[in-house]
Amino acid sequence: MDTPARLAHPVTRKRVVIIGGGFGGMTAARCLRDVDVILIDRTNHHVFQPLLYQVATASLAPGDIAWPLRTVFRSQPNMRIVMDEVLSIDCTAHVVHLRHSTPLTFDTLIVTPGSRHAYFGHNGVGIVRTWTQDHGRCRLFTRTDPARI
Repeated sequence: MDTPARLAHPVTRKRVVIIGGGFGGMTAARCLRDVDVILIDRTNHHVFQPLLYQVATASLAPGDIAWPLRTVFRSQPNMRIVMDEVLSIDCTAHVVHLRHSTPLTFDTLIVTPGSRHAYFGHNGVGIVRTWTQDHGRCRLFTRTDPARI
């Protein structure tokens, strides 16, 4: 049983800030149970990009490959999701500066910003770009047709 003196000085939990809600950030956040976790991402959802082509070809609905981050972590009470963009990181002061929110302090910082698509100088060949520009299947097929490339 805790003594009154022990309760007067509660032990503060460590704070881990994770930048990025992709595969790396989600995996790290799921493993951290004994610390307070703040996950920062520019969007409020995670997209399983390996199946994005199936959405573009209407094999799957967009909701089948995208999940709200709050839903993914609803059973993890130590999690907090912040939808914002990181402007800078002050490693000396242990502070992450955000575009729209107040700065966040951290004990440990995990940076998992994800990757960028590159198509070797060919603009618009990628499925992600094609789907977001036209929201349709016809444009995808005409863009990837070997006769047009």
